[in-house]
Parts: sequence; structure tokens; C-alpha cells
Amino acid sequence: MDEGNPNFITDPVPELQRLLGSPVVFLRWPRGVKGSPKPWGHLKFTDMTPDYLANLKHGNIGVALGEKSGGLCAIDLDFDDLIEPFLRVNPMLANTLQTRGARGSVFWVRFRGEYPQKTTKLKTQSGDPADEHAGEFRSSGSQSIIWGRHPKGHDYQFVVRKPALVIEFNQIHWPEEIRCLFKSCTYVADGADVTDETHEAEVADGAGTDVVLPQAHLYITSMASVEDAVAYSLPTRLHNNDSCLFNLARGLLTLTANGLKYDSDQAFELWYAQAKSRTFLKPEETKDDYYLKFLNACERAKVPLGSKQVGEAWHRAKQKPLPIPPKALAIA
Repeated sequence: MDEGNPNFITDPVPELQRLLGSPVVFLRWPRGVKGSPKPWGHLKFTDMTPDYLANLKHGNIGVALGEKSGGLCAIDLDFDDLIEPFLRVNPMLANTLQTRGARGSVFWVRFRGEYPQKTTKLKTQSGDPADEHAGEFRSSGSQSIIWGRHPKGHDYQFVVRKPALVIEFNQIHWPEEIRCLFKSCTYVADGADVTDETHEAEVADGAGTDVVLPQAHLYITSMASVEDAVAYSLPTRLHNNDSCLFNLARGLLTLTANGLKYDSDQAFELWYAQAKSRTFLKPEETKDDYYLKFLNACERAKVPLGSKQVGEAWHRAKQKPLPIPPKALAIA
């Protein structure tokens, strides 16, 4: 069975606890259903006894969101074509727990500080009431199924099997494809990371100062290796490989800004192998075609994927730009 499918695990509870963190309140549902009128609002974290947890594996497992689970929320995008724009302005969320039911994806995050307590419908920009539903931001009072059998007959799956990130709500950005319905939110136009020239002037240049990168560059503080840069830039659907390679180039700039050494060729090789395994590469384009795109991305990238305050690290990156991989000479 595909290891992306959580149901290959005999007892999923320890793995779900690892991925979701603590506290978390699990809900027991019959296999193959998303929930029922059965009340669950009385359940608390203290009710998650060994006996209660032991019975979860026999049916579907839901997660009580928001206040009951210590700020754990779910961003449910109902359509596959919304995932890439959402990750484009939220590259950090490529490294959070992501699951899938019938379509789209659910991004699991745990918020620190204030966050919306009310579940909010997400809507597209189409303006057509019949075609404006995009998904939900699920918080207190709502639940999401994370393990078991979907009503349509297939199993819920892990898309990204990594622990839910702990972030602040104002770090979430909304692409132009999704209308922002929150009282306080950040809206980022699509294409904000196509080129950095328009943003470079917005970033203060100089050592020893606090530099806040533009909104489109989400605060990535955990990038510490080539593997991290690759993980942040893998394609999630067809026809977005160019922007993903651009994000890879910016990820390498982040490593430079953090004073870390890396091999650009190694980064491309890792990216190509993993992107190919996801079957998102165009069959008519060769590995050399993608390498040339990577080189072009390295030349265009000016701003790292960044951190909240880069200060002197950003100054070092400006003084030491991304090196052109040696293989470029052979291709040229």
C-alpha cells in the first residue's frame, strides 16, 4: 500500500500525535463518514485516555480544531488548481502536514497568539455565486477528518508527512485566486515571485539593521540545507516547474544569507529527481532543458525566501551572490 496513505499503519494514533503535536482532541467516527450529528463538543484533551485512543483505529478519525486542540487549525482548499497559487505565496507551508480526501488538500497548522476563532468559508475571485466556493479555514467549533475512508470509497492520504508548523496567523498570505474574508489578513497578488526586481528596492540594504522582507516572501527560519531548499520548491501540479525552479534559486539564496555552504549542481539534481518522481515534469523537455531553466532562475533571483529579520545575513547575501554552477560553462 502506498505509504502516502495513512491507513497502511496498524495503529495510526502515535503517528497522528507526532504529526499534529499536543494538545489535540481526536474524534471517533464510523468508517467512511465525515461526521454525524452525534455531539462531540464536550470532549477535551483530558478525555484522550489510552482506552479512548485505542478505539480510534477502528473507524475514521477526526480532529477537533481551534481552541480545543490548542490553536490547531486546518486550511482546506477544495480544488487542485488552488494549491500551487496558495503555496506560491506561502512557500513555508510546503513543509507542514498536508492531507487529501477526494480533491484539493488540507494544510494543518498550529497558531500561536491570536487567530480567527470562527470557521470561515474561502471564496474564489470569480464573482459567480455558483462557482465561488474555494474551501474553508477551519477553526473552533469545526473538525476535519485526517484518517480513514472517504465517503467516495478511497482512503485519506498524506500529501506531506511532516509535523504541523507552529506559526502566527498573520504569516498566512492569500493569493489573488482566493478572496480574503478575514478582518485582518494579507493579500498577495499572483506572480509576486515571478521576478524580484520589483521587490528589491523595498528591502533595506545594510548590515546591523532589522530588515523585513516584502509580504510575498514568507518568513522561513528553518531552512538549513539543500534538502530544505528543494523541499520548499517541489512542484505540486503540472505546468508550474518554472516558478518552482525560481523558488529553488531563492531558497539557495536563503542558505547563502544564513552563511551556509551548498552545491548548486547537487541542489538541481535532487530537485530534478524528486520532481520527476512526482510525474510533474513535461515529457517533451529533457533534463538539460530544466537545468538551463535553473541557471536562468539563478540569474533572475535577487531576494531569498527569507526570514522575518535578516539583517546582516541579507547584507552578506548581497555581497556574495549565488554562484553559477560549473556545469553552466559546459552547456554554454
